[in-house]
Amino acid sequence: MGTAVAISIAQDVKTEDISLEQGINYHLINNHYPPIVNKLVHKAALTAIENGNKGDWDKVIRIEHANGIVKTPTTAELIDALHLEPFIKGE
Repeated sequence: MGTAVAISIAQDVKTEDISLEQGINYHLINNHYPPIVNKLVHKAALTAIENGNKGDWDKVIRIEHANGIVKTPTTAELIDALHLEPFIKGE
């Protein structure tokens, strides 16, 4: 588990064996402990990848949880926290 699995999943996405959404879901649920099952975080991860691929590293991503807590990490912070580097083009 860990980086090697993330790289493998990202490669499967790049070769279109699986969709980016499928890859991120697997990565966040099965490649993290504890698993990240919150679908809002999954959506934010997809947004972070999109922003990262555009070079928008400082763009803020708003994550509003059902309990009212709002998180506002930058794209770079979210990519780092969720270990999404293998999913960024050119990384």
